[in-house]
Amino acid sequence: MEPADRFEAMVEEPAPEIPDDGFTFRVLAALPPRRPSRRLRAAVLFAAATAAGLAGLVALPGALVAEPALPAAVAAATLVALATWAGAGLATSE
Repeated sequence: MEPADRFEAMVEEPAPEIPDDGFTFRVLAALPPRRPSRRLRAAVLFAAATAAGLAGLVALPGALVAEPALPAAVAAATLVALATWAGAGLATSE
């Protein structure tokens, strides 16, 4: 019998059952529960940071009077930065 034939015979032969006496079940039962999704955490942090940024723009004395376009520009820059941060966090999440 050639080596290739012996290899094919070994591969096609079913593996013997290995009794584990419930070990696999006990290990899986002892694992900690799954953590909440990182996407949910990122979404909550994104919403909170956006709300805080917008609240700061409204509360900032004279921001709306001094330059009418300033709040929109700052809000847009904040949203772009937060979206980039959230996207990077999601890309590196599990």
